[in-house]
Amino acid sequence: MDWVPGHFCKDAHGLYRFDGTPTYEYPDSRIGENKEWGTCNFDVTRNEVKSFLISNLIYWFKEFHIDGVRMDAVANMLYLSYGKDGEDGLRNKYGGKENLGAVDFFKELNSVIHEDFPDILVIAEDSTAWPNVTKHPIDGGLGFDSKWNMGWMNDTLKYFSIDPIFRYEHHGKLTFSFMYAFSENYVLPLSHDEVVHGKKSIIEKMPGYYEDKLAHTRSLYSYQMAHPGKKLNFMGNEFAHGLEWRFYESLEWHLLDQNNGNREIQTYVKALNKLYLEEKALWEDSWDTFEWIEHENYTENMLAFLRKTKDFKEYLIIVFNFSGENRKKYKIGVPENKVYSVILNSDDKKFGGSGTLKKKKYKSIDKSWNYREQHIELDIPRNTVIFLKAEKVEVTEEKILNAVIIIAVAMGIGASIPPFVKAHTGWLIKGGLALPAYIGPMLVAALLRNIADTIKKPLPMKEIDIVGSISLSVFLSMALMTMKLWELVELAIPMIIILAIQTIFVILYTYFITY
Repeated sequence: MDWVPGHFCKDAHGLYRFDGTPTYEYPDSRIGENKEWGTCNFDVTRNEVKSFLISNLIYWFKEFHIDGVRMDAVANMLYLSYGKDGEDGLRNKYGGKENLGAVDFFKELNSVIHEDFPDILVIAEDSTAWPNVTKHPIDGGLGFDSKWNMGWMNDTLKYFSIDPIFRYEHHGKLTFSFMYAFSENYVLPLSHDEVVHGKKSIIEKMPGYYEDKLAHTRSLYSYQMAHPGKKLNFMGNEFAHGLEWRFYESLEWHLLDQNNGNREIQTYVKALNKLYLEEKALWEDSWDTFEWIEHENYTENMLAFLRKTKDFKEYLIIVFNFSGENRKKYKIGVPENKVYSVILNSDDKKFGGSGTLKKKKYKSIDKSWNYREQHIELDIPRNTVIFLKAEKVEVTEEKILNAVIIIAVAMGIGASIPPFVKAHTGWLIKGGLALPAYIGPMLVAALLRNIADTIKKPLPMKEIDIVGSISLSVFLSMALMTMKLWELVELAIPMIIILAIQTIFVILYTYFITY
């Protein structure tokens, strides 16, 4: 809910000069009168006014069970000089322009509200660079849960309203927000404020023909979902509402029946929301969950970055083509030598796109790019965003059994080769045949450990290592008891041959099970 504690209407039946004198507003008209909006500002330095406002908010949470509020016009409260051109003489007791009474009010309000309702959200609609808005009051903050990212909203909508031919001159509007993305707990708003008062609906802000507008809209929503910060999209945006929002009319639900791409936009928003819920990397927001891949290619309107979990066990690669040209075999540096699958493509036919991207998997190429040791070559259509994810290799019982069988075959082949070396001596035949039986479990353990390290999946290695160690100990014990020293030295020849063959099989099978 939009809650406005900063100012109130001057209606005769309202709070304005309630008893004939300034009661709820500041007695100093320079602060009390809000000439820009024709309203009055609450005097939050008075205990009675603070009690009135805090009690009002508690009422909404307690009686109506709302989940949170967006506190409107916070900047108007924080600064004595906000919206008061020509009245620069307003100063606090320390000589600054900050409204110290409003600062104390926000700290008290947020402390009280969060103590009584710990699970609700209080969001500040603040368009300034006031620091620590979302820090706890005990740490010097104002105590809000989140802050409206007005800079992101203004820069992003300005960029998307520009024809792709000229976007290269405005590339910084997309990248600048990442400089401060983690300084507060931000909300990325595409709210009612952006689709009223002649600002046009989201789709009507976009350049080009109608099909282009739909593509730009899908790209905008993709960029919002991939960008660090929580997401807010006003009702109607999700199905490309044509008109501005009118509080006195219903939304244009009939557009879904007429369906000029509206149902496809709605389907894409559903897919984005589903992806957001499934991928932890998209909603873990901190400085270590984001990493640039490519941000400087302004001439081609291209962007690429990683969103990852804090432990880096999961990550997504998001590639943006904000130009009007298709890109073929576009190089993107990737963090690992793996196969990368397209998990969401804004240009997919089911979302109203062209459906020209047919390739769904991209194998990394062992050549450095974007300061990474390997890269993929991606086909990405114009005005399109692609989400990619590295494929996981699952180890199943069947694959482990196949590994054991392959190793056994390797040991059998290895044991059959040594007879050409002194095949007539009994110790060689006995040792060559005994070796696979005793050392086999150890080699299987080595293979399994190799697989576990490759796929980063835990296996019961402790038990496997114990079996392997016992087998090796038994083999060495029997060898020492039954063979002379010179026989043991000569036994090294078939052992080296056998181990070399088995190593080759291990390498081949590891490659097979991984790729």
